[in-house]
Amino acid sequence: MSLSSFVAHFHGPPARAEGGKEVIRVGILGFPNVGKSALFNALTGGEAKVANWPGATVEIHYGYAKYAGRLIEFTDLPGVYSLGEGGTIGEIVKSYLLLQRPDVLLVLVDGTNVERTLSLALQAAELSDKVVIAITKLDLAHSRGIHVNVEGLSRALGRKVVPTSVGWGLGLEELMRAIVEVHESRRGAPLRVDYGPLEPYLAEISSKLEQAELPSYLNARWVAVKLLERDSFVERLVGERAREAVEDAREMGVEVTRALGKEPAGVIAEARFRRSLSIAAGNVARSTLRLRRAERADKLMLDPRLSPLISAAFIFALFFAGFTVNTGFPLNVILSSFGFSQLAELVDKYNLAALMEAGIGYAISLLERLLEDSPEWARSLLIEGVVGGISVVLLFLPLIFTIALMFALLEDSGLAPRFAYGLHPHTCKVGLSGHSLFPAVVCLGCNVGGLMAVRASPNYAERLKLYLLLPFLPCQARLIVFLALAAAVGSLVGLVGILVTYFASISLVALLSYLLDKIYKSSRPIMLMDIPNLHMPLRRVVWWMAWSTTKHFLYRTGSVIFIGALLTWALSSFTPSLEYTSDPSRSIAAHISKALVPLFEPIGIEGEKSWMVIYGLMAGFVAKEIYLSSMAVITGIENPIEAISSLGLSEATILALMAFIALYIPCLGTISVIYTETRSVRVALTALVLSLLTGYVVAVAVYHAFSLAAL
Repeated sequence: MSLSSFVAHFHGPPARAEGGKEVIRVGILGFPNVGKSALFNALTGGEAKVANWPGATVEIHYGYAKYAGRLIEFTDLPGVYSLGEGGTIGEIVKSYLLLQRPDVLLVLVDGTNVERTLSLALQAAELSDKVVIAITKLDLAHSRGIHVNVEGLSRALGRKVVPTSVGWGLGLEELMRAIVEVHESRRGAPLRVDYGPLEPYLAEISSKLEQAELPSYLNARWVAVKLLERDSFVERLVGERAREAVEDAREMGVEVTRALGKEPAGVIAEARFRRSLSIAAGNVARSTLRLRRAERADKLMLDPRLSPLISAAFIFALFFAGFTVNTGFPLNVILSSFGFSQLAELVDKYNLAALMEAGIGYAISLLERLLEDSPEWARSLLIEGVVGGISVVLLFLPLIFTIALMFALLEDSGLAPRFAYGLHPHTCKVGLSGHSLFPAVVCLGCNVGGLMAVRASPNYAERLKLYLLLPFLPCQARLIVFLALAAAVGSLVGLVGILVTYFASISLVALLSYLLDKIYKSSRPIMLMDIPNLHMPLRRVVWWMAWSTTKHFLYRTGSVIFIGALLTWALSSFTPSLEYTSDPSRSIAAHISKALVPLFEPIGIEGEKSWMVIYGLMAGFVAKEIYLSSMAVITGIENPIEAISSLGLSEATILALMAFIALYIPCLGTISVIYTETRSVRVALTALVLSLLTGYVVAVAVYHAFSLAAL
């Protein structure tokens, strides 16, 4: 079989897709039986075309998929154990990689056998930077108690790594996104493996290859490694331009064999294997410790009658413990209700959020002393803008870590899939799977933490639905505002309003989920998952999962929150003529509030002070707690309850405000999480607009309904 026969493309793909956009050509590479065909069919919708490779009887499958306005061509290459393989299969794979040159190489690593199958990904990363690695069979790996630290693996290989499961439908969307991102990213450096005693030889061969002016797509070091391995395909490929390098490599191979007692190919294979084992050892963990009486526990937890009760009770218990440690809520409310006010004060004072707030307060007071002689605008920028933005992020941090830690314990122990299984028959009645309850419950404490927990759902469509609907669930911060509004009413109407608001918010989520399913004619949610053995969580795995979520919040969501907080400070600190002002009534935000007054007249917000109410709603977009402090600042009355009372709002208007505050996006952190988790401005804006419109319509309805009832 001549080398020239490989040059022609075997099925002649279109050079450009519709609209003149280039086709992204992706080669799928992996060991035999690594799940290549299953993933290929899932990505292409099972509509594969078959062609024989020129000059061979080997069949090649290729298919297409559209993603984000791009056409992606997938080629399912024959399974190989190494890029050093010879014979027809090995040469076909190398021909595709080196002559047809795919835009992106998708390499599959078996999640149940990472140590062995990682070596091929290592070789691909040595060849090119345009590599995406997919961990396959995640469902099977999970059922066997095998856990892969995806972020650690990605760092070690310097390539994007995506966990997938065709059975669960997990990771397919993320895989497409990774392919597009890698294709459009700047070129980087190939991975470098240390080959020990062969390094001087490789350096010399690489130097001669560079002098031979090989095509830019050929990595000189990778070619040098192949020449030392005596790869006949690569020798033929570069022989015409780099004859001297090929001959020198053969002579060096003889010298290495004589000096080390083994051929260079063996030394190279051993070095790669050691590197693969080292990477896997640091990023793969196996759970072997079974929980005692696990079989008896399973009889209870998988019982169709008891399972929903046990699952719901366990999730609410975790919610109670996690939020009490972090914010004091709801234990502080319960203690106060039963007359233990002193204990409630202790819980309020010594929870993690309160301690963090005290630390931030100390830092601010110290900074105020240091900046005493600075201009007022500079002090405001640093203290209220920069430190204020950082503090918003830091106040979320303990709660995010605690929630991530709790979920990591549930996931690694095998409890999480049991809870999902037990609750699924009930949640699916409103178009959601059992995976949705944990993030929903967390949202009752904090929408930011709850939305970050949505990633546990393996179904992409359900995740999108949850990102849109869960922000309607009233969080603890909104409860604080509800209590202040109820106190401002000064009657039983306010307390009844709180209960009705909670009931209405939860009912709205269920109703909208049900309606979306009916409108789009979605099928009943299906639970495709393996139930792993119950086992003791591994500390290393729990840390991987918890820190990964926390770091994601800090780096991505935190940066968006910080920028948003700075922007809010600017709107509240500058006049329309861009002069600094310490009087919020002269600020840009105040002018925007006054312009919006006519929109809120249908809920009874009228008169000279009406803009102050809207100013508070705008400030509450950063964090709902700020609503109360902003009302105190704008009215000049320190007590937020008295500040609200001074506005002269009717009972109907305050109840309408409760409804609007319950339903419009709870905080900047929430919209930031939606954006960073979906990486979609459209989804984030849809969630924002949906919440504003729904909140407004419901608020108008509440105002008029109560006004009529009061007549």
